[in-house]
Amino acid sequence: MSILSLFSAAGLAGASGHRAFIPALCLGTMHHLAANSVAGTTAEPWFALSGQFTFLADPVVMAVLGVLTLVEVLAEMNPDAPELVNLSLKLPKLLAGFVVVADRVGSMSDNNMVLMIGSGILGSGAALTIDTLRADVKHSVDESLTDASDGLSTKLIGGGETIWAATLAVLAVVAPIIAAVGVLLLVGMWFGGRRAARAKFVPCPACNEPRHPEASACPHCRAAIA
Repeated sequence: MSILSLFSAAGLAGASGHRAFIPALCLGTMHHLAANSVAGTTAEPWFALSGQFTFLADPVVMAVLGVLTLVEVLAEMNPDAPELVNLSLKLPKLLAGFVVVADRVGSMSDNNMVLMIGSGILGSGAALTIDTLRADVKHSVDESLTDASDGLSTKLIGGGETIWAATLAVLAVVAPIIAAVGVLLLVGMWFGGRRAARAKFVPCPACNEPRHPEASACPHCRAAIA
């Protein structure tokens, strides 16, 4: 296992945290195109899935992933989508994180079965973590824009996330280092947003702990604030 495979796995896990089905669809499409490009020759394909994950390149599977991707994109771009929709996408992101990371890091052979399973579990955790950070950043940005734009900002942010997820998935294969930097960029945006939000906090008159200036009660001492 090389450091580049870890960067590739990080990029794919990050992409899964944005859109559950896009990374798997991209991997299947690249495997399919690479195999066709060398069909009838002795040349090695420029990209290949691990043996146990070649089912992602099956045309039927890719068609299903395409439909699921479309449904997910439309749900994310809908400003009136209920919270239940976002919650229902947690499981696909968990599974997608497992599959794409396990494909890049391990295989089903006897000597690295544990590596494949372990890396898949880490991929699931990374995808869900990125999803949480992504939702936090998206909410903080969209909160101040959605009313002024009459919901248009949600659609634009959702479309931008989709493009970013696809770009990150492709970069994870062709330029793993750049993909890993892209994931770190989201983490940095989250930390920066949290620091900016905390900078606006004011001390609670009852316990002197920091609280949001518009809070109706202190989260620390629970004292009501007039």
